[in-house]
Amino acid sequence: MARIRFNHVFIPLMLAAGVASFVLPPGAGEGVRGRMDIRGAFTPVSYPVRRVAHAFSSRWNKPEVIGLDVSHVSPDAMTEIQRLQNQVASLTTQLDVLRELSAGRELMGDAQRYAVPLRVVGGDAAGREWLTLRTGGADGLEPGQAVVRRDSLVGKVASVGSSGTSVRLITDRGFRISAQFGRFRQSVDGRGIEFAALKSPPPLVEGRGNGRLTITNLTLAAVYDAGLTAGDYVVLKDPDDWPVVVNGFIIGQVESIEKQPKATLFAEIQIKPRLNLMQLNEVMVVTEAGSAPARPAARVAPVVQPPARTAAAKPTTPVKKGGR
Repeated sequence: MARIRFNHVFIPLMLAAGVASFVLPPGAGEGVRGRMDIRGAFTPVSYPVRRVAHAFSSRWNKPEVIGLDVSHVSPDAMTEIQRLQNQVASLTTQLDVLRELSAGRELMGDAQRYAVPLRVVGGDAAGREWLTLRTGGADGLEPGQAVVRRDSLVGKVASVGSSGTSVRLITDRGFRISAQFGRFRQSVDGRGIEFAALKSPPPLVEGRGNGRLTITNLTLAAVYDAGLTAGDYVVLKDPDDWPVVVNGFIIGQVESIEKQPKATLFAEIQIKPRLNLMQLNEVMVVTEAGSAPARPAARVAPVVQPPARTAAAKPTTPVKKGGR
């Protein structure tokens, strides 16, 4: 009888895995993912590496503040300005959502009142954009809960296990979010800045992997009518699938607007997240905000009117902002 060698087993397994990668859908293995309780085994290696990467990233990637001269502002003051800008955008959209819902309920504080901080201990070894959190006995964690960092949207809880909790990031391929465009501008009284929503059909943000987000469901005409330009903000607006307290959280900023190669009447909008989600060392899981109020039949019009259209905002030719 011929001896069975290593290659006799290894090569067929590799061929079977290659065929399965093209045949099986991307989410076919996610049911098994939640039952594989081995995430904690990689923590001694992944956690120190993540901490070192975060330290280098924080040192060289300084926060960016749009629309202000920050050449003489200290790093601490710049971070505070950015935090306040994000909070203005979040509260403006939350107010708009609550007015549309007309539920007569009072927004009880911000998302931090309903969230628990959890440490990130690793990423996903399978190439997907997921994070593993160290739960450490935290109560109330369930799949589908929103995950945020400061005033930026991070993702949703995918599974909860005894050795860790998996979070699917918004940049993961196939992740979809209903959103809204807006920008910061001088307030009418001239005493500060305000977040003005742009009037457009609801943009659908989709994760593309490798830290990328795109919007492909809007026509070039709709983008032109909205006056959308590079640098505008994209914020969450979906009270049906997300808690009201996280509506208005920053998804990212418009990086470029181009025509779709295969559908020239539609725009392809590249979105740059405000944070490097795969390098986060701590996140907040919103555990107690509850579901959004039921949507009434009658809806009111958006409160903030879009700014006047300018010729510079026409996106029929590629518009790019800096390099990646």
